[in-house]
Amino acid sequence: MGRLAVALGIGAAVITGYGCGPAWAQEQSDDAPAQTAEPSDQTEPTEPTEQTEPSEPAETGDDDDPEDDLDLDDDFEDLDDLEDDIEDLEDDIAAEPEPVAEESHGTDLSALQPDNDPPPVAEPDDPVDEPLPEPEDQAFFRFAAQTEEPESTAVQSFTTQGLGTTAVITPPKVPSLRPWPTAFDPATAINYVVDLVTDFVNMVLSPFTAGLPAAPSGDLALWTVLAWVRREFFNSTPTIAYDPTTNSQTFDENGDPVIIGNINASDVDGDKLTYTLIGRPRYGGVVEIAEDGTFTYRPMNAMAAVGGYDEFIVVVDDEAAGFHLNGPLGLLQFVPVIGNLLVPGGGHRVARTIRVEVAPVEGVDLSFPTDFHWGVAHSGFQAEGGPGVPIDTNSDWYRWVHDTFNQLFGLTNGVPEDGPGAYLNYDEDAALASDELKMNTFRIGIEWSRIFPNSTASVDIRDEGGSITLADLQALDALANQDEVQHYRDVLASLRAHGLEPMVTVTHFTLPVWINDPSSRLLIQLGLPVSAAGWLSPGTATEFEKYAAYLAWKFGDQVDNWATLNEPVPPVLTQYFAIPGLVPSWPPGVIRPDLASTFLVNQAKAHVAAYDAIHAWDTVSATDGQPAAFVGFTNNMLPNRPANPINPLDVDAADAWNRMFNEWFLNAVIDGWVDANLDGIKTPDEIHPEFVGKTDFVGVQYYGSEKMTGIGFAPIPGFPFFRGIPQRCNPSSPTCSDFNQPIDPGGFREVLEIAASYGKPLWVTENGIADANDTKRPGYIATHIAVVQDLVAHGTDIRGYTYWSFVDNLEWSEGYHLQFGLYGSDPTTPELERIPKPASIGTISAIAGSNGLPLWILEQYVRNL
Repeated sequence: MGRLAVALGIGAAVITGYGCGPAWAQEQSDDAPAQTAEPSDQTEPTEPTEQTEPSEPAETGDDDDPEDDLDLDDDFEDLDDLEDDIEDLEDDIAAEPEPVAEESHGTDLSALQPDNDPPPVAEPDDPVDEPLPEPEDQAFFRFAAQTEEPESTAVQSFTTQGLGTTAVITPPKVPSLRPWPTAFDPATAINYVVDLVTDFVNMVLSPFTAGLPAAPSGDLALWTVLAWVRREFFNSTPTIAYDPTTNSQTFDENGDPVIIGNINASDVDGDKLTYTLIGRPRYGGVVEIAEDGTFTYRPMNAMAAVGGYDEFIVVVDDEAAGFHLNGPLGLLQFVPVIGNLLVPGGGHRVARTIRVEVAPVEGVDLSFPTDFHWGVAHSGFQAEGGPGVPIDTNSDWYRWVHDTFNQLFGLTNGVPEDGPGAYLNYDEDAALASDELKMNTFRIGIEWSRIFPNSTASVDIRDEGGSITLADLQALDALANQDEVQHYRDVLASLRAHGLEPMVTVTHFTLPVWINDPSSRLLIQLGLPVSAAGWLSPGTATEFEKYAAYLAWKFGDQVDNWATLNEPVPPVLTQYFAIPGLVPSWPPGVIRPDLASTFLVNQAKAHVAAYDAIHAWDTVSATDGQPAAFVGFTNNMLPNRPANPINPLDVDAADAWNRMFNEWFLNAVIDGWVDANLDGIKTPDEIHPEFVGKTDFVGVQYYGSEKMTGIGFAPIPGFPFFRGIPQRCNPSSPTCSDFNQPIDPGGFREVLEIAASYGKPLWVTENGIADANDTKRPGYIATHIAVVQDLVAHGTDIRGYTYWSFVDNLEWSEGYHLQFGLYGSDPTTPELERIPKPASIGTISAIAGSNGLPLWILEQYVRNL
């Protein structure tokens, strides 16, 4: 606690940039158009996907100029413009826009679903201009409906609130996408102060949100008045006397086994009680709680088949009865922060873990759809390196892990030269995945810096209104490393030869050093000019669009399934709040949380542009019966639960984290709500129709859950969602991974349900556990796949399950000690030997090979939870 408090104080008050100038990213001047590389005669397209009359993507919004190195004079000329912008911001602050009313966040999904047919052909001078579908209202999935009727109604959830919505409004004339740099301008500083004051006022007034106390009933006799005083000022906390022996198991209208029971809560004051479910049942079941405390629990199919137990946490409170005090200590509820630390919830709430026993039933469906995708995954930087491998020295991560300062102070703990050598062993790995693991897909990454070791800014796409033409792709082809292009074609051909359908990640965190130069760390920290600032630079989105289009053009005949970005949200912490000893340090490894929104917004713009570019240039279906391009992104989802369910501060902190971390990117590229200031409040200038529906699927990546201890306010400028201190588990626990994450199948169900509520197909693109001894992994695999099976069987559209990872690899700054792989690796052997982990391989291969959940697996890992 002390270390974190000191670090937060430093990060918030000094290092984050108060008093520092903005960190400028140098970009090309509008007055100096870039030189366009002419296609070479020696690089005429020869691959099947290189179309001679390509289709052109529709414009996706703001046209970003390609980034190029400039003299500092240009940047200081822009400083004058920034001063004008700041004056405009000061004027705008006085008239802050009203929030948009919350609606269901579903647009007409059928209208937004992309065509599986190839896009129409257009000449380079005739760009396609497709009309954007108009969003419509649609009732969205609510995990906790408000209880208005006594009949069995879904319970309200603390940790699940209404998801983001897309309003039908006129787009703002001035784009609200926050430009680089996002420094501590007056608006940021004022918003931070306003938020602190608002948090303080809300904490003081929160006891009155329940409404006025009920008036004495009947005639006002002395004893009536005294009884009223006792009830209102010496109120008692509700109690729970749950008795599992009164539960009964039966079947619902769908033929699923259910358990009916009652929480058996009571209040001696006769106050009305409300029931709140925290998260989801631990082992993947589903529960609803009625107003009278009656609950209906349905186990997941796997548990229904073999029996077992499950448990869930319920909070009961009496605040709905109106304002009252629980004796003298109840007065502490008026003391911000400290009051809830001493008497959490003011004495109004009580929590209880409810355990249910499930008896096995026969005839449970344990199968998966026949076209379900079973896969494993790795990424280029993490797995390609090893002895004898041509090491890619042109990526930001290569420079980062080899940085002397980082190595000396333990900020990085491994180098790719010691890796498993997937660059050379790809064919043997494909054979293992297919023959031993029984997989039918393999997710890989293509390293941007291998394909384009040098800048592609010279290829100017502005001449066609921002659309990429065949001439542009031919110019890019002249700049590409053709040996690496051929290498990745060989990798993809090998996967298909072994019956594995590829899923390609366009970029898996790494960027070319000409896009993101880690040596700029100090300049970014101090707010000085930077020529290659990664996703902070506005030109990066344009360069990424060109790169994505090139991959689609070169590899479209081999690839149908594309993930543009890998986990766009988590790096806001590891890159811009990299407190040594507390948060892993990723390039640039600064403490500038004020830059997080720029980082996120530019990635959203890049994804939208890449989505259109891939659909335009991958027009060949590599697998019969599938769309030529099925394009999504992968979203790391980490459900937070209140450390103390009866403490409102913990509940608020968990809610704020979940809305930002799990839903920000979903809101941006599905609903078109680009929350540029990260405050969770939708305003008209944050709605961008050109972003709506720009994904064909959502890749869900889940490893475990987390608990949050709230502090009542957001102490870090730029991080309004960070309102507490995360709590991690101890790896010595049998239910905790080596990466300090709880094994929580219920959390997996929670995030899958949240992602599914956006109306797009899902694909589990990563799920796994760091487990050096391979004792926890088999059960983890079985229980988490069982959650997927139950959701699929009950109607959720989940296309595939991908285990991370195929082989132990370089886990970024953490090094090689976190072992997620189904295989280990011995890089000292000439053949880069793969060391199997029999228990885990036996479990996942039995499931994938049977395309279902074998009973012997469930009896071993589900019944004995």
